[in-house]
Amino acid sequence: MVGRKSPQDYESAPFLAACWTYISLAILIMFGYLRDFLRRIGLDKNQSATERNKMKGFVPLYASFEGFFSRNIFKRAIHGAGKPICSPPTVEVDVLERTSDDENWHFRLTGKKRRCINLASYNYLGFAEKDGPCVHATAQALQQYGVGVCSSRQELGNYNIHEELETTTARFLGVEDAITFGMGFATNSMNIPVLMGGKFPLGLLFKNETQSGDLVDILQHMQKEYVPRTPDGELLPIFVGGDRLSEGCSRNMQWSFGEGECREDRLGGLIFFFLDWHAIRNLHGIHQNVFLKEASSRDHGTFYANLNKIQNSNAKKGPHSAYNAYKEAVHKDTAATFIAASLEHFGMDSPEDVPENLVPSHVREGTQEEKRRWLQDHVTQIVDKYVITTESGILRDLHDGVARESRPRPRERERHSCREPGCPKTFVYVRAWLKHERNVHGLDFGESSQQEESTAKPSPPARDHKKEHTEARLSFGLFLEDMQDAVREGDGERLMRLYKIALLYYYAYGHTQYAYSTLLLTVQLNALLTPEKAHRLTWNRFFNSKGGKGKNMPLDLHVEHDNNYIKSFLKGLGPNLTERSAARISKSLGCLKGMLHRTDEELGVACPSGYHHKGKFTQDIHSLVAVIREADLLTFTAGRSFNAFPAFDRNLFAGIKYDKMWDWIKDRLKLWNQKY
Repeated sequence: MVGRKSPQDYESAPFLAACWTYISLAILIMFGYLRDFLRRIGLDKNQSATERNKMKGFVPLYASFEGFFSRNIFKRAIHGAGKPICSPPTVEVDVLERTSDDENWHFRLTGKKRRCINLASYNYLGFAEKDGPCVHATAQALQQYGVGVCSSRQELGNYNIHEELETTTARFLGVEDAITFGMGFATNSMNIPVLMGGKFPLGLLFKNETQSGDLVDILQHMQKEYVPRTPDGELLPIFVGGDRLSEGCSRNMQWSFGEGECREDRLGGLIFFFLDWHAIRNLHGIHQNVFLKEASSRDHGTFYANLNKIQNSNAKKGPHSAYNAYKEAVHKDTAATFIAASLEHFGMDSPEDVPENLVPSHVREGTQEEKRRWLQDHVTQIVDKYVITTESGILRDLHDGVARESRPRPRERERHSCREPGCPKTFVYVRAWLKHERNVHGLDFGESSQQEESTAKPSPPARDHKKEHTEARLSFGLFLEDMQDAVREGDGERLMRLYKIALLYYYAYGHTQYAYSTLLLTVQLNALLTPEKAHRLTWNRFFNSKGGKGKNMPLDLHVEHDNNYIKSFLKGLGPNLTERSAARISKSLGCLKGMLHRTDEELGVACPSGYHHKGKFTQDIHSLVAVIREADLLTFTAGRSFNAFPAFDRNLFAGIKYDKMWDWIKDRLKLWNQKY
């Protein structure tokens, strides 16, 4: 409600009180500097610790503002703090009176004591009293349970009074449950960060998901332990993500339980989906199959030759062996090709050129929004010229072809009857019909040359396979960049649109399992899931450990990092590795990672960023731009082709047969109609 304070808000100090507080502090600081000056010239006795003459030249120990505050401000107020007491810190305490003869540097007791109300003790529950309910309850607990549990609650130290305390606390706070800790540094530094960090390691299951029996145990355990239920016992399904293999195996196992009596038996509390890091790495594998050929090392401007140019041998291992290196190489190649296309667009010779009239004066002197719009317009023209115009035609033909195959076909094609009286033959093809009449019956109605001319195929236009290869590489590279940027920005909606293009790549290059799962993802979002679940599936795919824009990562990549962490800890156990010890380590993984991260920060240890090329980014791109410009790969020259790619087709989806793709989609839809 507007204007209503939260119970957590602090009451602000009155303005006048705040002013007098700051004025008093300023007066104390001013007199403190005056006292220091008097001590320095010998007019005032210095009671504080000072540096010895022989220590001159070393870092001073007492010259900081902390020392100044201690001797000039804190010493003035210490008489009212740290009072000695001679009674238990209960509601009232006995305070020993004291006095000082040297301005609070030393104190002496007067032998008197004063009874005061206790407003400064940590004993707000009365534990320090020598008589009362706390003392009697403590004595009774010591007789019943002993002086300590001698174990952690996870093992042997969990007593019924602990559970009773947590139940009572939860009931008092009006929450579902509560966890109690003993007060101390470990609670603040370790337990609370783990609970409030937003990440809860669930431990390890010593099962092999590739074995059917183990996979059943895994799925049943997940549903039993982690799927929430309504008060009536109805399952509230949760999403379970993983790589495509885990998603596919889990889904098939769930279907095998489809004859169960209830939703619990059918594993209906789990909704499986694949995550993005493995899917994007698989797309880089398709890029490798299309563009990375060792035979093209001598073809100036090919991807393999470009790797040799920038001396990136790691990327030649491919994305499945050196993903970071290959991804970086594709990024550099795509950036260099786009810069080369931009140079063609603006009529520039090199990236270092600065034409005087490149940017109009009204744009240079305009607002940031006008400059951004001008740049975006030109980038749009470049992408349209070298990518979108061709790609849109390819995708339009593909859409029309599949749509045409999806429509009911006519049962019979038009047939042509022989015009010789008494001849019963009919023909589908015009040329066969005319040839039969001419050769068998000697009939010639003067239409053979006209028909043959109309059915003759036109000669194919001249092609530049080098330019087509370069444009196709640019198109695929920009697609991969868009996929990765959507993940970094956490843009689930854009990522789902891009998966529709990824489906075509998967299908065209034989990655049928990924094509299957991607098609199912599209069907889930548009038909199978409720709008609320579809929204969660679209957006809950990313992890951000650093905060800020553009720093998201796929969930499965984050899990891979956690797997590497836990493997390093388990290796350290050596022969002491057991299921129990591994489970304990896995559940404390978040805390262990935090401790290692803070230790690395304090020691100045930089975390490795992966096994990939360390060359200068800008220098490598400029080298590749020079190669592309020298080979003139973006200007049409009829008849050219690379030796390793003699008849390269710009259409990367040319291998898709419309009728087969429609039959494949139709069969999957029929199957899912039965399963869902």
